[in-house]
Amino acid sequence: MLSNIRQSSGGKSAISLAVVFVEYDSVQYGDSFPQLREYLARIEHCPITYVRVDNKHEDVKPTLIEKDVYKVGGNNEYREFSGWQKGIETINSLNIPCNVVLFANEAFLKPGESFLKDYADISLLKKALDNNTIIGRIDTLGRRFFVYGYSVSQWICTNCLFVPKAALDKMQDIVSVKDNIGDFVNNNCNRNHVLVDREFILSDTNDGMFELGADLAHSGLCDLRIEFDKSFTPKQVGLSEDTRRLSFCLTEFAVAGQGIHTAELVRGFYNYPQDKWIAKNAVVTLPVDNPGRVVLKGYVPPDVFQNIYNGKFRIKVYNDSCLFKENAPISRNYQQWIIEWFTERWHSKFEISSETWPTFKTKLAAILNEALLSAKFVELGCTLQSYGSKKYY
Repeated sequence: MLSNIRQSSGGKSAISLAVVFVEYDSVQYGDSFPQLREYLARIEHCPITYVRVDNKHEDVKPTLIEKDVYKVGGNNEYREFSGWQKGIETINSLNIPCNVVLFANEAFLKPGESFLKDYADISLLKKALDNNTIIGRIDTLGRRFFVYGYSVSQWICTNCLFVPKAALDKMQDIVSVKDNIGDFVNNNCNRNHVLVDREFILSDTNDGMFELGADLAHSGLCDLRIEFDKSFTPKQVGLSEDTRRLSFCLTEFAVAGQGIHTAELVRGFYNYPQDKWIAKNAVVTLPVDNPGRVVLKGYVPPDVFQNIYNGKFRIKVYNDSCLFKENAPISRNYQQWIIEWFTERWHSKFEISSETWPTFKTKLAAILNEALLSAKFVELGCTLQSYGSKKYY
């Protein structure tokens, strides 16, 4: 268990705060540092020292630019995490007095108002210090995820969090995933990722029934993601969200020579009423003993085909299993969630391809570093705790 760091002053616990603020793109995010200072100025009886890490200019030496503000250059190789590590090293090398550290980045207001607006108070810092507690916004998906054997089912959002300095002294490096991203994925995108990319016209179907196939050069459990006419949205044609469920019915998913497998329908499917209707995207986990030929059979109602899709639609099938190494130290459901996040849910979603593979690896490392940072704090004996009950984004 971590030991608390305290300083006595008139019989009370003295708390001093160091703030590591990482910045890289002032054009995109503006200058959010003044707002951060305004929030923290409300904290009484607590000296505050700021370390502004310029992650765009590594050669900036530690410089006192105001009476309580240092500026130093950082390395953006591992995004804000390497910047925060630089900030901690600066605090230690300059002997900046603190027993609580606030990590924040220039995008801390990007999701919405910060909890600092209402919760920046000495009591919040005291709670972190007295209880060896990491305080911020707790995110969870209600599922059990694992990376390197650590449970990462819940984590503190790393755009703004309070950490006892004692916890940081126990942790040599807050960046967990660096060159070891190769434990999870290969250097290049697997060329077998895209199994099917086909456009259908009415003459390609038999009264709405269609069939397509592709060679599957992969054995074991395969996560096959089906993407149906991604450009279509119900609002474009005045349809309800429920109507969207009538996009495409999966009637069979088989591997030639092995018969039809009972596949785990991971997400994106609706019983309408008994068949498996797909919305825009769906995932099937298919057990394959040996590589073979995937055969997908489906159905689009002819009136939907003609009136909504104007006689043309497109289907893509991805084998997401080959994006991660076979024995990667990350649970399968976490892999599935990460792919879903990047391709569907994230505000900057993108299609995973050879061209975007460097972006995918960078973003993957950032997600893993965020999750593992919380997990390692817990391993050190800290607890994760929300700032309070009010929600901000």
